[in-house]
Amino acid sequence: MQQNRHRNGTFARGGTGWLFALGAIGVGLFAGPTRAQDDGDMPEAAPADVEELMRDRGIDANSGVAETLREQQARRKAAEKELRRVRLKNFGTMKKVEIRQEGIARLRSHTDPALFALMVDLFSREQNDVRDAMTMMFHESASREGDASLAWLAIYGRDEYLRNKGLTLLTQRFEDEKRLREKAAKQPETRAGKGPQTEAIQSDAPTGPQQLRHDPVDAARIVIYEGLRRGSNKVKGRAAELAADLKLVELIPWLAAAQVSGRPASGGSSGGTEDPNGSLAYIVVGTQQAFVADLEPVVSEGAVAFDPTLSTITEGTVLRVIDAVVYTYHVEVHRPLVRLASEAAGRDMADLGWDYRKWAQWYYKDYLPSRDAAQASSAVPPK
Repeated sequence: MQQNRHRNGTFARGGTGWLFALGAIGVGLFAGPTRAQDDGDMPEAAPADVEELMRDRGIDANSGVAETLREQQARRKAAEKELRRVRLKNFGTMKKVEIRQEGIARLRSHTDPALFALMVDLFSREQNDVRDAMTMMFHESASREGDASLAWLAIYGRDEYLRNKGLTLLTQRFEDEKRLREKAAKQPETRAGKGPQTEAIQSDAPTGPQQLRHDPVDAARIVIYEGLRRGSNKVKGRAAELAADLKLVELIPWLAAAQVSGRPASGGSSGGTEDPNGSLAYIVVGTQQAFVADLEPVVSEGAVAFDPTLSTITEGTVLRVIDAVVYTYHVEVHRPLVRLASEAAGRDMADLGWDYRKWAQWYYKDYLPSRDAAQASSAVPPK
């Protein structure tokens, strides 16, 4: 069998420095509502130990990102008691609309994005009125943490309602930011040579005085990356579907790398051993012939006997499998990859199949140059 050698992330040019700028979301996973069937591989959203998280992600403990993570963890711990009190008093099995609305109002008063991961842990199990309020807070915040929370719910939500909610609101965020940035780009530059992009985006921001809003694509990318890198088959498929639904063409290399994974097969000893029992498997095709290997006489008074030792000799062929690699073909990733690439290329890309190198050659040598050329020609004003 031909072996396709690859390593996840080989195509991700430009490094992974942006990967660690996420802050409050902490690249954790999410808990789901009690009324939905639980997904067994869903840890909590808010990281329990920021120091362990930074070690896992390779974040410098003295960097600005590390300081931000520690500050956000402190704010989450300070607000956790109040949020748990709201859940206990106003939500759960409470049926009085007035009390539930009071709880939702108290929930919406906590607008600090550092609390979003904690909210997902605490309130994803509630009824849809609470979950709607929570996800709308993420959307209205127009923050990196809010967009990351929506993307995470779209992948890790335990029921279809939460996943659809995350996808819908995140898609709206993409559309809103694209519209605002296009509007800002069309306005003339100021005398100082700086365009009014900040003002244009601030003027349409949903809440309060705003700074320049980030690109939600960045937040979605890091969540998709985590899903493809360490998620189960189900999570990998949802991450790939989210990338295709959001039309994130720049993630095609990641999807191509994630559609095939391999690992050494277990069960054998080190290669080169002569013991067949140390092999992963072995097949013997041959003939065994018994013979007397040793004959020991036994003598007693008036009698003589013999104690034979029998052995066998084998003639034929022995096939031993000492080392092997098991490849897993992730159909749940391959299909969104083909859909995303076909929409970008304007033709069916299924012919690239599972070959990592073919996808790399097409993306970097065919697709990117043609896209850049088309963008450059459209930017030239007509004479």
